[in-house]
Amino acid sequence: MVKTQAGAKKTAIVKDKLSNHERFFRYFTKKEMKALLTENGFSIIQIEQYKEIERIPHGRPEVELTWALAKKR
Repeated sequence: MVKTQAGAKKTAIVKDKLSNHERFFRYFTKKEMKALLTENGFSIIQIEQYKEIERIPHGRPEVELTWALAKKR
């Protein structure tokens, strides 16, 4: 599971509110995720893109995720 790229930025550094540490994020589109998996020898079983709030009751409405289930060929 990865955060889906919503805007033009491919990366971000975000300060974690609980630990006060910086976290690095690399964003992917669903198309990029599919390509990375297949180019590296994986067969995609299922891949979905959705808003976090659709699956988690207290999720963030602005966060979109791409989820993939794949197996090595």
